[in-house]
Amino acid sequence: MSRIGNAGQDRDRSQTIEAVTFLTDAILVRKNDIPLEEMCNEDGEFLNHYQEQFNRLYDRIENILLNMNKQNQKTR
Repeated sequence: MSRIGNAGQDRDRSQTIEAVTFLTDAILVRKNDIPLEEMCNEDGEFLNHYQEQFNRLYDRIENILLNMNKQNQKTR
């Protein structure tokens, strides 16, 4: 694969990560009814309880988006 192809895949992956993170953060805030800052320690890292929630939600959302992308590619 060419460098251009790899660059496009890298960009797509970066955009997917950004979208999944944004959605996961929004769901965490809504679910816990507190701002993200209150879910983090002084270093900006999630407290364990919230990190576990984030990880589970992130994986679910990422899988949904990746499956949607696969379905899109099949219809092209």
